[in-house]
Amino acid sequence: MKQIIVVLLILGCVLISPKNGKANVSMPCSTVLEPVNTGYANAKGVALVYKVKLTPSFPRTSISIHANHLPTPS
Repeated sequence: MKQIIVVLLILGCVLISPKNGKANVSMPCSTVLEPVNTGYANAKGVALVYKVKLTPSFPRTSISIHANHLPTPS
């Protein structure tokens, strides 16, 4: 009984393994952000992702999000 459960778990892990979407994207990279409400034709944005090295022992990833021509908040 325990062997069957172990085999089912292993098969489940192999067959239903998560796939990496865009995990191998090189830095720096950017993407265009589309509006959720499609009623605003000029509402666009961009997200920039890049590496920042403040000190040699403390590298980090920086994310900047810029948006232009957005309507007034409701």
